[in-house]
Amino acid sequence: MRQGPHQVAQKSTTARPGCFSISASKSLSDTGTACDIIIYLRAGASSAPLWPAYVVRPAAHTTAMWRLPVLTNLDSMSKPTSTTTPPRIAHIGIAVQSLDGALPFYRDVLGLPVIPIDDADGAHIAALAAGDALVELLEPATPGSPIDTFIERRGPGIHHVCFATPDLDAALARCRAAGVRLIDDVPRIGAEGKRIAFVHPSATGGVLVELTEMESAR
Repeated sequence: MRQGPHQVAQKSTTARPGCFSISASKSLSDTGTACDIIIYLRAGASSAPLWPAYVVRPAAHTTAMWRLPVLTNLDSMSKPTSTTTPPRIAHIGIAVQSLDGALPFYRDVLGLPVIPIDDADGAHIAALAAGDALVELLEPATPGSPIDTFIERRGPGIHHVCFATPDLDAALARCRAAGVRLIDDVPRIGAEGKRIAFVHPSATGGVLVELTEMESAR
């Protein structure tokens, strides 16, 4: 089966979705001389480095078509590596009008164990373990508190998602460098005495994101 040049590029990258660029070792001549094409892949953001992943070697060439190429995998070549522990979900905060009304579903129906936790930020908190993360039910403790205001405007529901990062200061520095709008420019003390900082929903697809530090980080 014969394929066009654009089809060759598509086939050579379907196993590795993501951004990519193609550079040829030499141009195709008018006589149809075949050339090697090196395909470079980039993982993640546009600023991430490229590395050669495949060499496409057409077996023959006509003026209109290339044959199905031979792919030589160059995965053994050096690639960007990272030894940094990736962030993980620490908890999901759910705004509720009443802990007494919301808790039975999570505790009794789903069977999530209750974890003792201190109240914070004008909210009474009931925490339940869900694997390695927590579900935190947030009931307004005082009128005009952040949770009270949230419920008045939007009703009960998911209030925020918290990610634990190995280095909170470094994470905030990356946010600032990327132009991400922060609610807390510097970390502050949150529940259980942990350092936290909030990212504005305008930078996260409408989701309020809390960043905290992994317990082993300090």
